[in-house]
Amino acid sequence: MIGPGGFSVATKGDFGEGSNRRRAGVWRLLLSGALLLSFLAGPAVAARSRPKSPPAKSDAEAAWITINADTGDVLSSQDPDRLGAPASMTKMMLALLIMEAVRDGQVTLAEPVRTSALASKMGGSQVFLKSGEAFPVQEMMAALLIGSANDAAAVLAERLGGSIPGAVSRMNDRAAELGLSRTRFASVHGLPPGAGQEGDVSTPRDMARLSQELVKFPEILRWTSTAEAPFRQGAFILENSNQLIGRFPGADGLKTGHFREAGFNLAATAVRGGLRLITVVMGAASNRARVAEAARLLEEGFRRYVEVTVAKAGQPDPQAEKEDAELERLLNKNPKLANAYSAKAQRASELIQQGNYREAAKEGKEADKLLRSDPAIAAHLDKVEARRKQESAKSQQQQESAQQNQMSAYGAAMDYSRWGVWTEYLAAASKVAYRVQIVLDAPAPAKAKGVSRDRAEVAAFFRRFHGEMEKEEKG
Repeated sequence: MIGPGGFSVATKGDFGEGSNRRRAGVWRLLLSGALLLSFLAGPAVAARSRPKSPPAKSDAEAAWITINADTGDVLSSQDPDRLGAPASMTKMMLALLIMEAVRDGQVTLAEPVRTSALASKMGGSQVFLKSGEAFPVQEMMAALLIGSANDAAAVLAERLGGSIPGAVSRMNDRAAELGLSRTRFASVHGLPPGAGQEGDVSTPRDMARLSQELVKFPEILRWTSTAEAPFRQGAFILENSNQLIGRFPGADGLKTGHFREAGFNLAATAVRGGLRLITVVMGAASNRARVAEAARLLEEGFRRYVEVTVAKAGQPDPQAEKEDAELERLLNKNPKLANAYSAKAQRASELIQQGNYREAAKEGKEADKLLRSDPAIAAHLDKVEARRKQESAKSQQQQESAQQNQMSAYGAAMDYSRWGVWTEYLAAASKVAYRVQIVLDAPAPAKAKGVSRDRAEVAAFFRRFHGEMEKEEKG
């Protein structure tokens, strides 16, 4: 499994006291304390070193988590199992069930669904459906995911489960199947419960797991990446409340949620260079805070998460197998050292899975010292490390080439993010990004001049923006 730093993370069972074969693979996790520490010290790919962006002001109040969408690995989290009301993020489960029904041939996107009298009386955000009015499922899904329409949610729920209670039951069944152990749905739309009624409840971790399933459907991402769309032949405009869309590079979903007791929630996803991340923020103090926090978490995830290419099952790396065999042979000669190393490696693995990377780095450094106390093992690891560094350098060059145009423009935004108001910064950076691509194809002198010009333009915008913010805060 690929862990938050891009290294192989073993499970607890991979460090058995009596298995030197298992120990032979452990060095991939802790090849050297220096390599692990270099990951923890900062981003693997960056145009130049930049200070960390300031956290959102609501940082202490919000609970959040960031994961790799493909593997589920946790990159960072803060109180991810704290219970809260998902509000309109509840609609994500309804959307998942509808798309699974479409996939299984039980529903078609073109099929018209009719509005019941009950559905027409839903409050909150809506598209004002009238009793008896019918629209295709795909248009109702657009209303659900772009406009967060509660009346559309009721119509789709009745089509899915025969009734709203029937749909809620199916939502909870699916939550159980997905292992959402702290989630309980009481509605299909996420509106605040009435007096004496049970409300929806979930956690950032559970919502992130649900998001993993949603991003498997391209149609979901098509809707959730749309900033606005017409409804009822343009008589009504659906507006997406996820302010990362069109502003944060790579953002293409998923869903916001808010009512007073719930706070401001956001499940967001973005993809860059084949790597998709998901972050969920719950209980933020404001819309601005949830957007800023989600943007910060996603950006830090992309900047710090490096996926290492490893041999897939059934496709072993011959060189790695030889290196494993040699390490096993050397460990067998020194069982006392092997056992001591195994204990350190197990502890480091546990810390990584807990997200405690700083302590994991300390354990990794100590484990590395243990191994290198044996001259033969030290010499072997030096050779292995040199080879892997060479491969890593090649991979890093490819990543830098793919991300250079984005990082050049985006870097200026990072330099001037004094308030953490990411959306405005990113919008400005994206306006010059296309020119940076042209600049990168130019000869070296022109390239340097062009990049400098674009960065200066973004920087000038931020200085003007900061001046306006200072006036606003003083006033």
